[in-house]
Amino acid sequence: MLLRQVNADRPFQAKKGEVMKSWASVAHQLAEHDDFGRPSFDAKKALNRFGILMDGHVQYNAESARASGVSEDHDERILLLDELLAAYTDSKFQDKARHEQVVADQEKNEGDGMYIRNEAMQTMGKRKSLDDDFEKASGAGGRFMKITTVMQEDAKADRELRKDELEFRKYKYDKELEERQKDRELASQQSRLQHETILAMLAAMKK
Repeated sequence: MLLRQVNADRPFQAKKGEVMKSWASVAHQLAEHDDFGRPSFDAKKALNRFGILMDGHVQYNAESARASGVSEDHDERILLLDELLAAYTDSKFQDKARHEQVVADQEKNEGDGMYIRNEAMQTMGKRKSLDDDFEKASGAGGRFMKITTVMQEDAKADRELRKDELEFRKYKYDKELEERQKDRELASQQSRLQHETILAMLAAMKK
């Protein structure tokens, strides 16, 4: 009954933060079933039991221990385990791929922040140099010229900084699109190969 309910709900495919709620739903539906006979069954017990079944089935497949002439109930159980193992493996692979993408995005964002901070520091350095020159200037005419120069240099520095930021963000956006496309293609290919491997194993066991 547990395998049928898990196969129907697929709680291991729930979004982050919703996994245990999904397992609680599985446990609740089983606990209310008259034939289940375990009213205290909860999410943690359901998850632990499923993990034990998956580990056992992996070992079963590895040892190629399936015997001929098994009962119909046993056949259904093995087929359910085969299907759930394939789905569970795919789900874990996708979780890993998402985690690696998050880490990569964080590293890129940290690099972007460092780049912008460096540009800002360089701009501040230029302004300080101009301010120092202004302090050294004497006479009303000299002061007026320095003020004009400072304003012009500030405006120019701001334009250059905005231009650099826009160019960098465009470059970053293009690179992210390219990397994400590559990641999606790789994940799809690996998932397909993994699924084909599992199907090949199952086909070999049935011979």
